[in-house]
Amino acid sequence: MRLFFLACGCFLFLSCFSGASADAAADAASRPMPDTFNLVLIQGESNASGMASNDKLNGRSLKPFNTVFILNNQRLVFEPLQIGKNNNLLQNVPDGKHGLELGLALEAEAGAISTPLYIVKAGWSGGKMSDFTPGSGVQWVQLQQRMDTAISSLKKMGRPYRITVWQSIGINDFNGGTSSADFTNQLTAFRQAFRERYGQRILFLQTHFFDSHPFNSNIKAVAAADSLQRARAISIEGATYVDPNIHWDSDGLQKIAHRMVEAMQQAK
Repeated sequence: MRLFFLACGCFLFLSCFSGASADAAADAASRPMPDTFNLVLIQGESNASGMASNDKLNGRSLKPFNTVFILNNQRLVFEPLQIGKNNNLLQNVPDGKHGLELGLALEAEAGAISTPLYIVKAGWSGGKMSDFTPGSGVQWVQLQQRMDTAISSLKKMGRPYRITVWQSIGINDFNGGTSSADFTNQLTAFRQAFRERYGQRILFLQTHFFDSHPFNSNIKAVAAADSLQRARAISIEGATYVDPNIHWDSDGLQKIAHRMVEAMQQAK
């Protein structure tokens, strides 16, 4: 009899936990379809790929997000985002890691941004802005292939889209000796070429780094100089790290993703 009540108690506990996740997913699925669908490109170096461990995530974060879709970088098709399965393919990071995509998905599920939502990842651990040189950089070529595929897929589905670029890049440039002027010029050239290919109204959101990082001022200046006023520098104040002042942990990434989503909503 004791075993029976213990088993019932465990079942009720698990049912409640699963029910909360199911309720959130059902709520997201029941929302009306947006007129325009968000397509978010996450681009940059290792913090764009993500170096936060999946080991500490709760059960909800590891289950598929049925209203948030990510381009599988190997198969080049959209799939429901599932951390540990399709979120960090061909990003030059170890298995078992995640980045800003989890925070974005949780924001979407909570109703902070419309769903269905689509994600393309073009991060590269160790990457510099020169790797994304329009037309010739290896990472630009891969990014272009992924974006072209994503847009073609949305068009086939008859889904009008709005592109936002989430950027986190500059640490490797500074550490590798890229001058301040070259970094600014390469960042500006990337955004200009990206808009020429994918649309002039594209919003660019780029993370700062720790407070005293020299390239924070460059990131802020490039955003301020944007002729369309559709670029923002995103504060990382309060974000926590896996390793000090380099890679953000899951809580830090989710805090930054929350600010990114807020900036998207304010810039509509």
